[in-house]
Amino acid sequence: MRIAVISDIHANLKAIERTLEDLKSKNIDEIYCTGDLVGYAPFPNEVIEIIKSRNIITVQGNHDEKVGCSINESLSEAKVIELSDGGKAMHWTKNHVTESNKSWLRSLPKSIEIEKAGKKIMLVHGSPRKNSEYIYEDGENHLEIMENFHCDILVCGHTHMPFKKEVEGKLLINAGSVGKPKHGNCNATYVILELSEKAVEVSIEYVPYEALDMVEEIVKSEIPDSLGEKLILGIG
Repeated sequence: MRIAVISDIHANLKAIERTLEDLKSKNIDEIYCTGDLVGYAPFPNEVIEIIKSRNIITVQGNHDEKVGCSINESLSEAKVIELSDGGKAMHWTKNHVTESNKSWLRSLPKSIEIEKAGKKIMLVHGSPRKNSEYIYEDGENHLEIMENFHCDILVCGHTHMPFKKEVEGKLLINAGSVGKPKHGNCNATYVILELSEKAVEVSIEYVPYEALDMVEEIVKSEIPDSLGEKLILGIG
């Protein structure tokens, strides 16, 4: 059984298209997503439609929740200027995602639990406690989280930095980010879990794509140009 987990696409259409193409050659049985389909780039509806059309089971990320649960509020120009670049991107996204896609984002679960090859797997965005909680590779919350949630494998996203780590005989995995990586370059990342009754093999995959084209799209939109610069550099 081979499972792929993607995460944090953040409306980056080029990245998700290339990632799904890459997956075609990997003999994957199932694809899951740990959320944050929207934010930071100008193709939120297109990304949502791709995930829906592929029937990729998805948990609700913190950006998905903010966009899905918002009303179409209007902000004064002065107020928008005061926002951070990420806040400006969020405001743009709230105003451009369709009502039907907002409804779909609202319907996404906060976590997904599956059992494959005798292994209990939990998929979340941030952590099992909150979709905005960060779990870093060198974080201090690993043992507490893994002891309190009864699964063999926990897969998350949110930090945009992939890793795999054993914690008291359990596996903690971060799927990284397809659309806004923070590992020092612009390549999309995702993880593959190869599951058998005897073992679990985890590989972190890196996918190059037309990142400069996405930067051009960001520059043409009302989303701050700085987010395109960060995308190329693979930084926060």
